[in-house]
Amino acid sequence: LIIAIVVISLVTIANPFERRRQRIDGMIKNDFDAIKYEILDYYRTEKTVPTTINNQTLNLSDEIQTRMESWKYEYTKLEDKKYKLCTTFQTDSKDAEDNDYRYGYYGQPLEHQKGYDCIEFEVKDMPNDQFPEILPVQ
Repeated sequence: LIIAIVVISLVTIANPFERRRQRIDGMIKNDFDAIKYEILDYYRTEKTVPTTINNQTLNLSDEIQTRMESWKYEYTKLEDKKYKLCTTFQTDSKDAEDNDYRYGYYGQPLEHQKGYDCIEFEVKDMPNDQFPEILPVQ
């Protein structure tokens, strides 16, 4: 009985730490979404994704810029319509108990592994002169 109580208490104690790690990854995904929409604005005028991302190319908030530096977000242009964002994630999105955690703010799945990982994105031009979209590459 005592062993069962100890095990249950350890599981209960570990859970808040896991939730905190998921919240951090959720903030990263929200930042990736914000960056994505700034890149989309850039793409609409330049017809290519930027070579680098900074204050001169994108209108990023101070909060996102601070996290980009402290959490070491890395941006790489892959092609005119493709890029990737990389960072170190605290959790594996496939292990998430909360399905909402697996998605970015705008509802696109952003799958990643625990540790250093990258998410690739691609601009999809829409028919009839509608605004293009940026979707994760699956």
